[in-house]
Amino acid sequence: MRRKLLGGRKIGAGALLGLAVVMVVAACGGGGATPTPRVVVATPTAGPTPTARVVEQTVVVEQTVVVERTVTVERTVQVVATPTAGPTPTPQIVQQTVVVVQTATPTAVPGLAAQTERINGYRWIQNKTDWRVPPKRGGTFTYAFFQSRSIDMILSRSFTVATMGTPIYSQLVRCALAPLQTVGDIGICEPSPDLADSWEVVGDGKTWRFKLNQAATWQDIPSTAFGYDSALSDLYGRDLVAADVVHSVNYWLGNLTKSDGSPQGTPTGGLWGNILGANAIDENTVEIMLEVPDPLFPATLSDWQNRILSPEVFNLDGDYQSKPVGTSAFIMDSRDQTVKTEYIPNPNFWRNGGDGNPLPYLDRYVVAVLSVPLARSAMITGQVDAALTIGVSTPSSAINFGRDCQACQIVEMFSAQGIFSLGWRTEGPGAPFADKNARLAIAKAIDWNQLITNVHEGAAALQPPTASAGLIFDVTATVANTAQFLRDAGVPDEENPYVFDPDLAKQLWAQSGHSPDEDHEIIYNEYSAVITNQTIAIAGELEKNLDINVDVNKVPDIQIYYTAIGFLGGTEHQQFPSMAMYFNNVVPTTAGSLATLVGDEQRNFAEFDNADINALVEEISAGVSLEREKEIATEVFLIELRDELRRIVYPSAARFIIFGGTVRNFYNQSKGGECCHQGGNLLELIWLDD
Repeated sequence: MRRKLLGGRKIGAGALLGLAVVMVVAACGGGGATPTPRVVVATPTAGPTPTARVVEQTVVVEQTVVVERTVTVERTVQVVATPTAGPTPTPQIVQQTVVVVQTATPTAVPGLAAQTERINGYRWIQNKTDWRVPPKRGGTFTYAFFQSRSIDMILSRSFTVATMGTPIYSQLVRCALAPLQTVGDIGICEPSPDLADSWEVVGDGKTWRFKLNQAATWQDIPSTAFGYDSALSDLYGRDLVAADVVHSVNYWLGNLTKSDGSPQGTPTGGLWGNILGANAIDENTVEIMLEVPDPLFPATLSDWQNRILSPEVFNLDGDYQSKPVGTSAFIMDSRDQTVKTEYIPNPNFWRNGGDGNPLPYLDRYVVAVLSVPLARSAMITGQVDAALTIGVSTPSSAINFGRDCQACQIVEMFSAQGIFSLGWRTEGPGAPFADKNARLAIAKAIDWNQLITNVHEGAAALQPPTASAGLIFDVTATVANTAQFLRDAGVPDEENPYVFDPDLAKQLWAQSGHSPDEDHEIIYNEYSAVITNQTIAIAGELEKNLDINVDVNKVPDIQIYYTAIGFLGGTEHQQFPSMAMYFNNVVPTTAGSLATLVGDEQRNFAEFDNADINALVEEISAGVSLEREKEIATEVFLIELRDELRRIVYPSAARFIIFGGTVRNFYNQSKGGECCHQGGNLLELIWLDD
């Protein structure tokens, strides 16, 4: 196996060309007689290359997933319908259904910074703290990250861009934040008011009406702050109005024209396919029209990308790349994308904290660009308060880091859904995995139990990629439990992708027209060192058990990766030669997740086109009971594994969230967006203790 870096490449519909590689020898994790692979690495940033570790230890992790729902009240009212022309009519009594959503705004308990008693899916390993205490104000919260070139969250659904924008921009509706809930859950999005105080669906169910918070205003940007422009003086500090929401919806949909007459940039990845447009009813009321009724639309709207933007900035620049002005708790004060981005509190923020004063609690928020080794050292010395990654990816490494940073808080959690999957090029001329037998051969050639033991010390689960695990499994989604799930559905072991059988894998490989010693590759983006270790281990399993050669290719630029899998708007899927790591955009609703498997959806990387899946997605999108939602999620998962097998999920490693000992209210919610990434609005509630 060779590991190499993709860079400076022209990506065509059939393959990625022009590999530039630098050769380095590294070890690859594996069990049994796995040979030491040849690894080719080129790393664009400083720091050691992560290497898969072999650790003989098994850790059993329990997981609890609780599913909740917002209650809606459906009532029938009598409406007097009076025609507008002709003789004086007799009033007609018309039956009309109106669904009113009860939207009690969650607030901090008076005097306390949070009301949280527990968070389902969180397990503290070190220094659990009580958030139900009076907050303290002041201090600087520093987050170690890597650089982001863009800050326009609509033109890019990248979490690196979200890290820059979510502290600045608000939403109409957002997922409830754990500090404002008695019981939080990493896998649940409970729609809650942000810029909208309340909402209701009217008429035929295709129109949603939102009442805006009349206290909300646009940030009054200081003249010394990043992006300040005197031409925007009328925007700074003005009230939020419905026309701002209408403008934002049009920007989401790509409907706007720049001042020079050219079309706006292409939006990427948003959940906007069902939105037709928006109208301002009055200054504080806006209606959003849908193509088909969506009873879950407030939850869909809670997706982190749906930020409200000002028309004035677009009229000046034609995008939101250089003049960030929002309505949320933080103002971007300075920005050097290679060094750090700094934020200061919005002094006119319209939401109060538990102490009765305007949020946020912090005096300053800093996103510092640091390599993994530097971020790790800075965590230990207290120079940063949290980090994207510090190289802690296993139970033993978490415990060892805790010895080095005894003041740090350490939490173990699983993602509610599988985030990453191994995908194959199944479409286009010469697609090597058009035959399902070839895909099944790959799956059965991987000893998932051995991989989880070697790479994750046993602390990983096979979380489904299209729905929260708790909707499908009553137990942890282990390899054995997933294999049994398929057996219970009548799938024989010979066709079960989670029953390891290298001899049968070789037979299937030959039956699909393949031969030993073929050259293949896996393209991926290193979101973390764990991803690299997993991908190397998968390649090692395939080399050992299928007798093929597998290069592991890490892209140096996330845009190259996005283009390869077809994530960018307007690009084709599967622009890679053999295999690639797919990612799954976790969205607030099961219906939204399942919709990524339908038709021309941009995130349908694997090119699902299954009539049964399409029908089930149509049903769940119309609104179903919780029991039926579970049934649909289970049926789709079964179809995906039994009938399609267009991807196979990477194990969801137990993640170890580490933050400084003085940090309070730091919460990573899989559905609503993780703090400092898609969930940057949580920063309004973070505070620092002594």
